[in-house]
Amino acid sequence: MPAGRPKRSPLEKIKTHAWMAWVMETSGQTSAYGVAKLFDAAQEKRFDKYRRGVVSPNITTLKLVEKRFPGTRRIYTEGPTARVPLWPAIEGTVETAWRSLVIYDARFEAMRLLGTELAARAAYLTERHFGVTVKADLMAWQKGLEKNVVTLHFDDQIAKGTFAFTLDELAALIALWRTSMFAGGATIELRYFLMGLYPNVLPRLLAPWHIEAKDFIHHLEVLERADVLQNEDIAPMPAADPAKPPTGW
Repeated sequence: MPAGRPKRSPLEKIKTHAWMAWVMETSGQTSAYGVAKLFDAAQEKRFDKYRRGVVSPNITTLKLVEKRFPGTRRIYTEGPTARVPLWPAIEGTVETAWRSLVIYDARFEAMRLLGTELAARAAYLTERHFGVTVKADLMAWQKGLEKNVVTLHFDDQIAKGTFAFTLDELAALIALWRTSMFAGGATIELRYFLMGLYPNVLPRLLAPWHIEAKDFIHHLEVLERADVLQNEDIAPMPAADPAKPPTGW
């Protein structure tokens, strides 16, 4: 990387995949070349790099595409959610993560002001909103003796055709998980919930946006390790083998 160029965040690849997927969807094009022709056919290679997530669109490109296809820029700056900012929840400060959570449900701010413990806030999110009670033997699960109850819950929904978990719910979950790492409490339970989404839920949510679930999980690993450096009371997750699903996260 040339001297002076800022290091590219791992999230940039994910954001660019989502942005380009929506540009192709809204423009009705099925290839990077088709999109490039709408603006400048000579930029075909540049748009193909966007498609592959190799480079990110600059502000000029975002504005140019937004002018022709309104709403595309938001996918890059906030995420492919209906109303809860996903990217700020993932990579912003703990304050921006908290704002995403409050956008999802304003009652979380009331809980904070009342001094409600993080464990109670986590239970409110996972039980009331997601319908999952996280009461499991985490040690037995880590040893492979029990299946993740979150995975079982959503696998049952998928089988019955009642699956309803959305990217907005994912954004709220990540926001509270990040908050827990700074405020303390329920971090392990929220991490367990996120891990339970990996096998089938994350691919289902992310595939339409051309995002690989393993890339998404890898970024969460990197993110947690960075957050852990600011809070010595939390043990970081073990590094995942890129060739295998994350089981010890």
